[in-house]
Amino acid sequence: MKRNTFHHALLAATFATALSSCMNDPERHELQMVYPVSSYLFADQTVDSLMFLTFDNWKVSLDESDWISVVGPKSGEFKYDYYTQHIIKVDLAMQPNTTGVTRRGYVRVNSYKYEGYASYVQYGFLEVTRPEYTPKSYLGEYNTIPKTVEFCLTDSASWELDSLSFYTEKPWTLTFKDPNDSTWVKPQMMSGEAGPSRVNLNLVPNTADERKATFVLTSSGISTEISVCQLAPEPEIAPAP
Repeated sequence: MKRNTFHHALLAATFATALSSCMNDPERHELQMVYPVSSYLFADQTVDSLMFLTFDNWKVSLDESDWISVVGPKSGEFKYDYYTQHIIKVDLAMQPNTTGVTRRGYVRVNSYKYEGYASYVQYGFLEVTRPEYTPKSYLGEYNTIPKTVEFCLTDSASWELDSLSFYTEKPWTLTFKDPNDSTWVKPQMMSGEAGPSRVNLNLVPNTADERKATFVLTSSGISTEISVCQLAPEPEIAPAP
């Protein structure tokens, strides 16, 4: 299942298109990148693809992206035909991102005299939908793609029930970073199968200072930390004399 983030605007499309206009050169040549403009994947997503249109022989290559590989042919040849435009689909495989930071790779297409590029962004974290992430740093100075993030679920002192939600490509486990935190927050399950999951949390009401428990969600060899913060009780207001 392909899942793209909805928190970032897509980059402008990359098109490399040329039509010969010289009367002595009636040939038509075109390279048009169809998919993706820019693809966003979570750390455990390992399958994607590339599609483009061309009239000519083609070749794909990777630009210093050793975590992306081409599945199947990396090139193709055709007998040129002015009226026949080919749509090419190239399957790609990605390694799980265990670095903890977002990375970006490019796949280059060469056809006739033209080049096209597709961008692939793979986050350094699993797809956690509750709580939402807060960026800690960005991939570049002038974009909104998070390089590192944090997940923090904040509850009031009196709350007794909350939940975590996430999606994983393979089975998952949930553990406490500090086992002592299990005294006041208790997940109703600690492991599960691939796909969407919701883990209900039972909370002990807080009667002292603010406290935090950190879970480690692990799947496909990737670990993502999720914190649960429980606020201190609000101070009592003395009645007016």
